[in-house]
Amino acid sequence: MRRLLALALALVAAACSAGGAGEPTTPTATTCDQLAVEDAFVRVPPGDNTAIYATVRNDGPADVALVAVEADFAKTVELHETTMEDGVMKMAPVEGGEIVVPAGGTALLEPGGLHAMAMQLQTELVAGDTVPVTFEFDNGCSLELEIPVKAIEG
Repeated sequence: MRRLLALALALVAAACSAGGAGEPTTPTATTCDQLAVEDAFVRVPPGDNTAIYATVRNDGPADVALVAVEADFAKTVELHETTMEDGVMKMAPVEGGEIVVPAGGTALLEPGGLHAMAMQLQTELVAGDTVPVTFEFDNGCSLELEIPVKAIEG
């Protein structure tokens, strides 16, 4: 009986250390381990706005959507897409406000395509610096990274 009581107390203690009632839960490590942000960088801004580029990889068995990118150096960050219409390059928020990363696949955030648009910059961005950026997904996963600022042509 004492062993059973000790086991029950140990289980309660483990549950409490993992987060008590009313506290928000965090996604399991395996959920976030299936997602990766690679080759990420922020473009040296040509003006008051800039773009964040990356390859987002999903090694999981289900599609996941990138729903937000957060960066303290900008007042606002939106998920955008660049398209060509009647010979004119246009940029607009992505339809539905999210970028789907297919199961077992990748989503490319790159110049001339999908990207995170950082607007109304609050900090000077200099090539060679690194800045904190958080990628947030619809499954509750958030990946916090320090990514470089790079100059690119065009």
